[in-house]
Amino acid sequence: LLDAAGAGTASLVGHSMGAGVAIEAAARLGERVSAIALCGTAARMPVNDALLQAGHSGDHMAIDMITEWGFDRRAQTGGSSMPGLWMTGAGIRLLERAPKGLIGVDLQASNDYQGAVAAAGKLCCKVLFVAGDQDKMTPAKGLGPLIDLLQDHEIVVIPGCGHMMMVEYPGKTLDALRKVL
Repeated sequence: LLDAAGAGTASLVGHSMGAGVAIEAAARLGERVSAIALCGTAARMPVNDALLQAGHSGDHMAIDMITEWGFDRRAQTGGSSMPGLWMTGAGIRLLERAPKGLIGVDLQASNDYQGAVAAAGKLCCKVLFVAGDQDKMTPAKGLGPLIDLLQDHEIVVIPGCGHMMMVEYPGKTLDALRKVL
């Protein structure tokens, strides 16, 4: 893609499972990646067995669990900086559009991925971690093994924020990303 776009370098951003994709790409591309931002991630991201099963079967319970665990309590009771926006309702409707079983495939990939630490050891760019202090899906304490391997990194923790930081606090998330992009 970088070659097709005529770009020499790029900065990458990934959220949750997308952070695994971003860290793998950055490790493989070496100096062609100038910076990477990993949002809502951890060295390992195991998925609850009940959530995996519901995701694979297409049971709506998977969407309910993702919503319950993904958004901070404030976001579940209103709390949007944009009056009238129902964050969890929008998340539910987006997830409901996925083909049956696709959520399970995505969750299984996240559960099975074990390469983040090895990939982090190959990074030669600045790394920004963005975490929500109320994230139940990828608590910031799970960053330890990644941080231990990196010399040029920064951590931004968004107070009162769950896993869905781009929806819960879009301005604060963007402010954090501007540090490396």
